[in-house]
Amino acid sequence: MKQIWTRSGICVAVFAVFLGTAALSQAKGTKSINGTFSGQATVTPISLQPPVFRQNNVATGTISHLGRVTAEWTVREVSFASQGTQLVIAQPDWIGVIKAQNGDQIIGAYTFRSSTLPISPDGEVQFIADLNITGGTGRFAGATGQAVSIGRGNIWTGRFTLDLTGSITLR
Repeated sequence: MKQIWTRSGICVAVFAVFLGTAALSQAKGTKSINGTFSGQATVTPISLQPPVFRQNNVATGTISHLGRVTAEWTVREVSFASQGTQLVIAQPDWIGVIKAQNGDQIIGAYTFRSSTLPISPDGEVQFIADLNITGGTGRFAGATGQAVSIGRGNIWTGRFTLDLTGSITLR
């Protein structure tokens, strides 16, 4: 009999934690968000002379109050300068989507802080982008907020990581 009550107590505790987490993620108001992502970039040539590329990015990770997410965005025009030691981003702003596992989305406008990014001899590049949250779907409909993404990637492998820090206001 004691074993049944112990199992029941554990089930109730797990259910209570689940409800508390769900309530937190559904609550209105402003919350801080922090996340980490890792992903893969693929490039598509737009022009061969001079070489200009479109860069499609897909990353997975976790964000506080959202859990596991997928992020997708396209950098429309990237080229090389200074004999291949810099990436030049012709259009440093883009629209990106962060999608939670249940399909709810955060939509935002991103802007690189610099349109010229140094490339190390081994292909490493670092960047900072500002995010202005402009809306979303599901529980993020009407959301606003700001965040900063700090990223590191490799132009030879296409792999990258991002750290995101900011806040979101749910309506």
